[in-house]
Amino acid sequence: MAPAVVRLWMLTGWMVLVVGCATFDGKVVPLDKQTAYKIPETATISLAPIQVFFDRPEVLDQDDEHDFTPILENFAGSLREALAGYFCHRGAFARCTAERHEGDYRLRVQVLVSNFRQARGGIALAVVGGLLLPPLLGMAWSFPVGMGSCEFGLTWVLEDPAGKEVWKRVVPPGGATGVCLDGQNLSAALKFNVEDIITELSAAALGAEQQAQKARDRLARPAVPAEPAAPARQEVLAVFDLQDSSKQLTDDVLVQLTDFLSTAMTATGRYSVVPREQLRGRLVDEKTKSYKVCYDAACQIELGKAVSAQKTLFVQLLKVGTKCSLVAKLYDLKTETAVAGATIPTGCEAEDLLESMGKVATQLTQTPR
Repeated sequence: MAPAVVRLWMLTGWMVLVVGCATFDGKVVPLDKQTAYKIPETATISLAPIQVFFDRPEVLDQDDEHDFTPILENFAGSLREALAGYFCHRGAFARCTAERHEGDYRLRVQVLVSNFRQARGGIALAVVGGLLLPPLLGMAWSFPVGMGSCEFGLTWVLEDPAGKEVWKRVVPPGGATGVCLDGQNLSAALKFNVEDIITELSAAALGAEQQAQKARDRLARPAVPAEPAAPARQEVLAVFDLQDSSKQLTDDVLVQLTDFLSTAMTATGRYSVVPREQLRGRLVDEKTKSYKVCYDAACQIELGKAVSAQKTLFVQLLKVGTKCSLVAKLYDLKTETAVAGATIPTGCEAEDLLESMGKVATQLTQTPR
């Protein structure tokens, strides 16, 4: 073999030995300190005044040969530290921690490794292979083998202290030759991805905390006791004596039935009833010959106005054959119109009528005001 070729192979072996034999051990360089590439920190940040717990990343090695599995634990632990340090370094959150406390937000990260090849020989093998082999073949073989390759996807999820998801972003796997050469290369790729999502994440965190603070402020305010509802205003009602068209009841029974109806109307809480004596006295003042003659609507409306009533109630007992009914009309004195009515079939005896008078009051007060 020619001396020049021997020297070239010796030089190649020395370069591989000195420069490129180390393999990636899974440890990620802190994103704010990596120097392999200068990824600019240009994303806009909205500071969310919250403490965020960085959960241990879930790393899934889905490469058929599972080359990433041996370094998986190292990668998950160092990735958590790198992310927690970087998000607070960039000012996205007030505090970042790897220990969970009550009231913390939680950031979960899932890393899906779909293809991973360890670097073998690094830059030295990539350069030498490219020189010794035909140009295209040398580059196609030496760069993936020498510098390694890695394809990974990321899923980011932010949860509020109650465990409710407030933000999520899925970054599908993408190839990047050489990003798994060492911790600095992978750190640069991760930093690029973080800068892509940090604006959206910080804004979502700030919005969620602002809404939570509003809810806390509402709960902290002393309860204002509700003012008691004003009682419904009672209307003044003039109840006229029951008119017996059947001519079967005595005056004493008619008075008792009328008094019962007046009491039943008062008990509803909707009316204050003009005393019967006041109605009688007004009739005397008007020089009416008899209280009983004021049975027509016009007389009752005028008399009701005279005693400052707002409504008048007139009830009549009708008898057809052996059957009786009570017919009631409630008049509004302002409009001089009937605003409610009731028809109650009843027995003709005094005991039956007493019960039916109560039904008249119930039916009339079921009508909305």
